[in-house]
Amino acid sequence: MAEKPVGENVEVAPEKVPSGGAGKLLLPVMLAMLIGVPLVCYLMINFLVMPKLIAVVEASANPAAAASSKTPAKAAHGAAGAEATVDLGKFVTNVGGSGSSSFLRINLALASANPEIKEILKSREVPLRDAVITVISAQSLADMEKTNGREETRRLLLDRINGILGGPVVSQIYFTEFVIQ
Repeated sequence: MAEKPVGENVEVAPEKVPSGGAGKLLLPVMLAMLIGVPLVCYLMINFLVMPKLIAVVEASANPAAAASSKTPAKAAHGAAGAEATVDLGKFVTNVGGSGSSSFLRINLALASANPEIKEILKSREVPLRDAVITVISAQSLADMEKTNGREETRRLLLDRINGILGGPVVSQIYFTEFVIQ
């Protein structure tokens, strides 16, 4: 055997690359990405984002319920600041501008932080019922069918009722029934 002097070019046989090595991995990786990424996004939206979004929307739609749900013990025991609701009863009246062809039947409940609200409302029942009928019958059918028609009616009723009671006694009016025929 003859030795090769140092510094001379040595020939090296090229190594054989296994056929399809990189190609065999490419397909499963692409399939995992095509299926895995949308699946992870779907799961994150349904189990992380949506519950928080729903909670925020519910809290903004009904702040009183959100506050009471955070402190159920306070609300259940009637602690200071808890609202009492009193059913004011049913009202049936003509809708304004309808020429007696449309009727509105509503049932109202009034909420107040005043613990004596039941006695206050009972002592002023006749003027309160008259005020509700007057406000409702002055509203036209078109006014009530607008997007914020009920809210406008609610605001008018709240102003009129608190005016009769001599101050901001009632904090909220709830429609427990609202039927136009």
